[in-house]
Amino acid sequence: MPHRSLFALLLTALLLPGCDTMTECSADANCAEPGATVFVGNQGSFTDQTGSVTVYDATTGQATQDAFGIANALVQNVVLDRDENGRLFVLLNFNDSFSTGRGRIDVVDLETSAVTAQIDVHTPRSAVRDAGTLWVTNLYANTVTPIDLATNAPGAAVEVGMNPEGLTMAEAGLFVANNGFGFATTVTIVDPVARTVSQTLDVGCDGPKTLGTDPEGEVWVFCTGKTVYDDEGTVVEQTDGAVVVLDGETGAEVARIALDRQLGAGALGQEAVVVPVLREAWALVGDRVVRFDTATNTQAETITPDVPAGHLLTAVAYDTVEGRLLLGAAPADFVSAGEVVFTDRQGARLGGFEAGVLPTAIAVRDDD
Repeated sequence: MPHRSLFALLLTALLLPGCDTMTECSADANCAEPGATVFVGNQGSFTDQTGSVTVYDATTGQATQDAFGIANALVQNVVLDRDENGRLFVLLNFNDSFSTGRGRIDVVDLETSAVTAQIDVHTPRSAVRDAGTLWVTNLYANTVTPIDLATNAPGAAVEVGMNPEGLTMAEAGLFVANNGFGFATTVTIVDPVARTVSQTLDVGCDGPKTLGTDPEGEVWVFCTGKTVYDDEGTVVEQTDGAVVVLDGETGAEVARIALDRQLGAGALGQEAVVVPVLREAWALVGDRVVRFDTATNTQAETITPDVPAGHLLTAVAYDTVEGRLLLGAAPADFVSAGEVVFTDRQGARLGGFEAGVLPTAIAVRDDD
């Protein structure tokens, strides 16, 4: 039975604007409308496990570092509960997760900033809500786990493909990107009621990673491409990224867009976002940002954003109110603090705020 679309869940990565914390708010500073709170998941230094969450208050223009007491962990994602706007899920892994399978989700009450629950989950990577269930991909377990949001209890994991990353809801059910660190080519569809796999689709591109559903009910699959090394660490093969659009009810391919280089963000960050209300999507391709038209399923334009020299792009999101991009940017040493940069649609910098080490995930709550 086709599963109903829950397009409201796809707004997790849509951001409302802020102003540059290094300047006074003015007309020239292009400040945000009051009421937006931006949450940034900072992955942190792998060795020292300095993951954290930065909270930016657009009303005051202030950024709070190390929010919610996250310590000795690597932040993988921050996911707002759109059905219960006062709750945030912080997905955590650790520097031994590959061998131990350790992982955790911290549930944060945003009214009190208190962590109200800690849920042990095998290496959580991404999450999406479907009614009363939070579905979570488990990067090193090759599974997805359903979590009952009334009790915070995880259910039986469902086996999918290699190293699952992004996921999205569409008519056919839960679509899961099997990334395989670039070496997998499949998307799994899970029936969220039966909690079984209904289809496995070979999408014909290397490394499906980020998924999103557009207003037409089509699923956008962003593939990274793959890199093959020999025993000496020399690159012997490399494939470019691609975008594949699938029918959300049948899984059939609707469109395919080739890219001229690998798609991706520094430090395995949030490299693509579908913006349903604008019928477009944005993706990081090296030091550039590519815009796609989801109504026509075509590539629309490519921009080179104004970010600090020597910084890697680590996340992309879009502010639908002010019509501008929000980009995570981090120094290439992977240990220094990064920032979130606001740019216009042509990539010109409008402002920004300091974040933690490797800001790789962004979510926002509109308090109006």
